[in-house]
Amino acid sequence: MSSIFDVRCVHRPNPNIIGLTEVNPKSSTWKLTPQELTLDSYALYSNLDGRGSVLYVKDQLQSVELHVTCKSSVWCSLKLKGNDVLLIGVLYRSPGSTVCENDMFIEQFSRVLKEKHSHMLIMGDFNYPEIDWKLQISRASSNHPSQDFILSYKDWFLYRLYPGIAPGWGYYFKPTKTKNPEKKN
Repeated sequence: MSSIFDVRCVHRPNPNIIGLTEVNPKSSTWKLTPQELTLDSYALYSNLDGRGSVLYVKDQLQSVELHVTCKSSVWCSLKLKGNDVLLIGVLYRSPGSTVCENDMFIEQFSRVLKEKHSHMLIMGDFNYPEIDWKLQISRASSNHPSQDFILSYKDWFLYRLYPGIAPGWGYYFKPTKTKNPEKKN
């Protein structure tokens, strides 16, 4: 989204949770502040490092920010009924990430998943077009960072709910967009 005005357009349907990535424009000459991102009736959780990620949760919901040190990611937990707790993560991984940044990206998942939340909603832009999510494989070379990520993904026992499948116990893990390398524009 290119501006806070775009965020306010998303706000019209009145969702309980909004996750945004790449809130900082590329090569910007100015620094975005959390105060510029506030929305009425929403708690704001933001990490404006790198391209930045922002998470909005309705004020009436009982959410608490989780402090996970990783570039361009933000996490919170949301109290549900009984002892159930929803973990929410909004993550951005730059396609130009260094080896260290790729390792930190995977490590943050490992840390938050150890907390054993009853439900999870993880969204964002991971920039792994080499991954075939249906087959859960990377089509890249064996030393490509997507190989490490997909192996870890399998170890975490996460899965992706596809449209048309009734939600149930599990995790929602779905890329928001991918580029089809076979399609010519």
